[in-house]
Amino acid sequence: MAAPLTVGAWGFFAAVSLLALLITASAGGALPQSSVVGTGSGHFIETGGPFELSVNARGEGSRAQGHVRGSGDYAGEFQVEGPVTCMLVVGNRASIKYRFRRSEGPGAPPQNGGVQVYIEDNGRPVNGVPVDRVATEPPQPPESFDAAAGVCTDPTLNPAWNRIESGDYVVRDAG
Repeated sequence: MAAPLTVGAWGFFAAVSLLALLITASAGGALPQSSVVGTGSGHFIETGGPFELSVNARGEGSRAQGHVRGSGDYAGEFQVEGPVTCMLVVGNRASIKYRFRRSEGPGAPPQNGGVQVYIEDNGRPVNGVPVDRVATEPPQPPESFDAAAGVCTDPTLNPAWNRIESGDYVVRDAG
């Protein structure tokens, strides 16, 4: 029968395990991260105005990082862009919140406000026709957005999907 590990042995075992984890991470073996990358364009269901949405984000929750850029004509032309404040990926769907560091145009929402958008990755375009979908919640002014900027809604609960007309998104769920 093997001798039980002492406190000193447990400490040594923990230190060796931590060192192995750090070496693996520094050698490019870091844990996988959820991500969303792509650009899509189409027309808003409500107004018929055009939109384009570009996303490059990785991570989960309030630790997510990345950048989003949107433009279009909803109730006037707008261009917005800014950093990701939250992301939640569930399977092929993602919800992403981002802050408007730049917000321009007659239909632009308030600068430093933000919005939550949804992406659904249904694979590569079929015969040149995109199969991915997007959705968005109404933009929020800074004081409303700040209250929950780091909390994303479950993307599987969004019923108001809008099929994109060009582009492609890739959603990766790290599990």
